[in-house]
Amino acid sequence: MKFDAVIFDLDGTLIDSVMLYEKAYLEACELVGDVVIPKEIFMEKIYCRGVSLEEALQLFGVNLTEESAIRKARDERYIALLASEVNWLPGADNVLSTTNSMVSTGIVTGSWRAYTDAINKRLPIYNMTRCVVTEDDTNGKRKPDPYSLFLAAEQLNVAPERCIYVGDQWFDVEAANAAGMTSCLIPNEITPTDTKNTADVIVANIREVLTLL
Repeated sequence: MKFDAVIFDLDGTLIDSVMLYEKAYLEACELVGDVVIPKEIFMEKIYCRGVSLEEALQLFGVNLTEESAIRKARDERYIALLASEVNWLPGADNVLSTTNSMVSTGIVTGSWRAYTDAINKRLPIYNMTRCVVTEDDTNGKRKPDPYSLFLAAEQLNVAPERCIYVGDQWFDVEAANAAGMTSCLIPNEITPTDTKNTADVIVANIREVLTLL
C-alpha cells in the first residue's frame, strides 16, 4: 500500500455543489447587497482564487456594513440547496466507500460545518469517512495553509507524508504540498490551468484515485 490515508477535498471533488454555491452567493449579493456579479467574474476572480466574502465585497465596492446580512442570506439559501439538491460527482460515492474500506479516509473542506451538516442530510459523508475537517476547525487558517490537512492527519493518526490529498483547485494542491502530503489533482472546467504544474499526481477522474493506492 503506497499510502496509509486518503484525504479528499469535498466541493468539486466528491460532490457537485459549486454551481449551487454560485447560485446562493450571487442571489444574496444581488438581493441584499444590490450588486450584480457576473458568473464568469465570480468563478474566476472569487471562487477559484479562494477570495473571502469581505474581500469580494470590497472588490465590487459594496459597503461592508452589508456583509453580515449578505452572508446570512447566502448561507441560508446554500444550506437549503445542499439539503435538497446536492449530488455526488460521478463515481465519488463508490470511490469514497472503497478507500474507506482499504485505508484511513477523511475529508478536508473549506466549507463550514453548517454546510456539511446539510450535505449529510442527503449524502452520508459522515458515515463514509473517519474524519471531516471543516472551516470551523481551522482557526482562520484556510487552504492553501496546510493547517487543516495536518489536523486531518492527526485525527486519522497517520503521518502527513503517508497521506495523499485529492482536490480540484490550486489551493488544494498547495496545501497538500505544504503539508508534505502527495498532492493529487482532478482538474475540471474551473481548475486554473497552471495548477497542473505543481501537482504531484494528475488523474482524469476520481475513479483513477483507486489505482494510486
